[in-house]
Amino acid sequence: MRKIIDFHAHIFNPKIAHLAIANLEEHYGMPWECKGTFTDMKEEMDKSLFYRAVIFSTPTKPTQVVINNDFLFDLRDERFIVFGSVHPDFEDVKYEIQRIKNHGLSGFKFHPDFQRFNIANIVIATTTRKQGVCFVQKQNPVIFADFVHQICQLLFQLSAQGCVRH
Repeated sequence: MRKIIDFHAHIFNPKIAHLAIANLEEHYGMPWECKGTFTDMKEEMDKSLFYRAVIFSTPTKPTQVVINNDFLFDLRDERFIVFGSVHPDFEDVKYEIQRIKNHGLSGFKFHPDFQRFNIANIVIATTTRKQGVCFVQKQNPVIFADFVHQICQLLFQLSAQGCVRH
């Protein structure tokens, strides 16, 4: 039995997949080998050595957050570990993280390059274990939920070592 997990795979809503792939090809300066859709990903999994994959779809603008996560909520296949996403400038990050958790997604992802923020310049404010969130501030609050609490711990360690500026 195959036991290899693809731990970083992006998929896109079929309505915009061709645009997303074109942007990725331009950004990375190389051709993309797949169509970027969930259907395409399932076909690629069937042909590959991977038996599971962690999949993401990251909104590049705050206005894309809800539509993006709604698309991810509908994906059902036991081979895939689905992560939602929020944008640092989204108005109600806490609510969206709760929606991600309520729909059973495994976590969420930020993408500093495409969401245009520098994680090295964030200011760590506080951790509230009771609420299960780690608050990280830039101009608007950015929140890492309890299912990625390890990231918060790492940020606090880096902060204590002077690697993250206050």
